[in-house]
Amino acid sequence: NQEDVDRVREASRKGALILLPSHKSHIDYLVLSYFFNERNLPLPLIAAGDNLNFQPIGPIFRRCGAFFIRRSFRGDRLYASTVDAYIRRLIRDGYPIELFLEGGRSRTGKLLSPKLGLLNMIVDAAANVHGQKVNFVPVSIGYERVVEADTYEKELSGGEKKQEDASDLFNASEVLRHRYGRINLQFGQIMSLEDICDDLNIEREKLTRPAKRRAVVTRVGNRVMDEINRVTAVTPGALTAMSLLAKPGQGLTEKELCAKADRLLGFLKSQGARVTNTTIAPDGSLRSQSISEALQMFVDAQLVYEVADAHGNSPRFFATDKKRIQLDTSKNIIVHFFLERGLIAASLNRDAEGRFAVTPVEIVQERVKRASRLFKLEFRFQAHAPFEEIFAKTCEIMIFDGHLGREGSNLLPGSGNAGYDGQEWLSTYLTQIAPFFAAYGLAARNLMSLLSQSKTEKELGKSAIILGKELCDSGVLDRRESVSKPVLANALSVFHELGYVRTLAGKVTLKDTFQEPAAVEEIVSSIEGYLTGQQEPLVP
Repeated sequence: NQEDVDRVREASRKGALILLPSHKSHIDYLVLSYFFNERNLPLPLIAAGDNLNFQPIGPIFRRCGAFFIRRSFRGDRLYASTVDAYIRRLIRDGYPIELFLEGGRSRTGKLLSPKLGLLNMIVDAAANVHGQKVNFVPVSIGYERVVEADTYEKELSGGEKKQEDASDLFNASEVLRHRYGRINLQFGQIMSLEDICDDLNIEREKLTRPAKRRAVVTRVGNRVMDEINRVTAVTPGALTAMSLLAKPGQGLTEKELCAKADRLLGFLKSQGARVTNTTIAPDGSLRSQSISEALQMFVDAQLVYEVADAHGNSPRFFATDKKRIQLDTSKNIIVHFFLERGLIAASLNRDAEGRFAVTPVEIVQERVKRASRLFKLEFRFQAHAPFEEIFAKTCEIMIFDGHLGREGSNLLPGSGNAGYDGQEWLSTYLTQIAPFFAAYGLAARNLMSLLSQSKTEKELGKSAIILGKELCDSGVLDRRESVSKPVLANALSVFHELGYVRTLAGKVTLKDTFQEPAAVEEIVSSIEGYLTGQQEPLVP
């Protein structure tokens, strides 16, 4: 987007740039440098983890602008002072600095929670470099399919994370054999250190105080992550993956796939989402050829397979069951746009046939609030207004769109629009976040294993993966993407906060009030009820 480029160029003239991109691939390191070089912008120096400083690639990275830092400075004041002095010098001299707030690469496609350690050092350094303006630049780097997709699949499915080493270089030729779609780059609102200080009513000179600096760092981190989500662009790969994953076991013809993608695109555009130029035609409509190309990319990668029709009709395309988690990574890039509506849909009652039914608005609100707490580590929720205000506003917009209806103090499916009735729209929203409810339900089921013995978190994570695969193979769990190592780990962390489990001497055990099978089953049903519409309040 040329306007984005002009904004970045102008900011670089006025001060030092702190580039804060999303992090989904090692290719991220190359993308910004390539782009800045192409547009005659000053090349950034990149803060990289010291795990990438291996022979023979480390020295090459260093000469390309990387500087390597340890994951932890704890106990080494000299090292911390050296890094601080280096960063101050870079800021003073006006060099652009690139760092990844998420710390590591996201394997799921969603943003990770920000790690603020290095950002804290940058804010501290900037506060002590007088006369130099510092601008923070959120950057969304989007992929239709990440290069490391196969490796991520193994890690998400329970495999150990592989340490980067020189052997990876010999596999680089394998990357050239496959198609990964297009990369898109989006810049969010640029914010200066002064802007953030003004928002918090903090003088820049007061940033030497740890509490003041911590408030500024937290605000920068949260604002940047929200901006990355806001400007993340819709791609043909994301629309295709989202459409194919909608209903497990159900295939789509290419025509049906384009129709579903078109409706999703219409909703996303109504939410103000950016859309890549390859996704839409000049008149703003979906470019069906882009969906065909993305579909073929997934077929070539064996993430999707084609079934010919015996009667000569159009073939149907199905997500490969054991590869759904790779497609899920492409889908999750834009899943946050469906979050609020998905939680409302999940909180409505359903009848015996699974159709959304009339539900008192106060019950829907309470269920959404409890689900929000359940997913506090999974998603970034709006924080600009109280929960009740955001809930009411979301319901109001859904009613205006015809996706939700209201009769007195009750909510119910709306009349619909764009070729879908209210039932279909609510089902569409629920479908996008259903794998997360299924994953947390799986994590709750796995708590049964603690009735007989306590386990370490690592042991509990492994047993959850094993249980998930067994449930998938038996047909009890129909969303294999729910068997996701980082999502299950988030669920366990939330269970600690909710008081279901505790850790003693390195072992996880159930709290006393949940030491019976019936009590654990109550936790399971309170989560999985969001999938069936037979909810009970989450266990307090």
